[in-house]
Amino acid sequence: YWGKPYVPEELKKSTSRYAKQPKTGLRCKSSDAMTHGKIVDEEIERITKVGLAEFVKKHCKGKPTNMDRCTHMLLKFLRKKRWKPAAAQFPIFSNEFRIATAIDLLCRIEDGSRRLVLVELKATLNQDDTVYTHADRRMAPPLESVHNSYANHHQLQLALMHRILEQDYGVVPDKALVLRVCATSISRYDLSDWASDPALS
Repeated sequence: YWGKPYVPEELKKSTSRYAKQPKTGLRCKSSDAMTHGKIVDEEIERITKVGLAEFVKKHCKGKPTNMDRCTHMLLKFLRKKRWKPAAAQFPIFSNEFRIATAIDLLCRIEDGSRRLVLVELKATLNQDDTVYTHADRRMAPPLESVHNSYANHHQLQLALMHRILEQDYGVVPDKALVLRVCATSISRYDLSDWASDPALS
């Protein structure tokens, strides 16, 4: 159904390790998950800038099936929710913490309102969420009650971006969540109360 994986030349250049990787239906092996995540990020960024039709025409040789399967799964999810991408890989800066980061995806809810959804995107080659959410140890104080899992690390990352948007840009997203995307499914993790607790700062 997906056909032979296709990678635009500019993406090959920006991910030099990719050319050395044996190709699979997801374009890279699990040992190079960061490369895969970068490919998905760049595809979503391009789609947000030029629109899906133009992206497919210019970067997928006119075939939607040439985009990464995680990108395809994410677009289906967003369409169903009626969340339209408004910005991707958008840089933000915190005057309070003196750090900068980039928002993976900011969507507009298509219901006639101006509400926004803040999305931290995690593309994965592993559908099983067990490793993502499980941890044998807990975080250091003041978070000693929180499990030291990848999922909770990403919750803190999401909470920080939410705080920067609110304090430095005057933008308060209606929703904030982590989307863990693989080729066949999406797991959603909304911003936890503990992560957004002002006491943590």
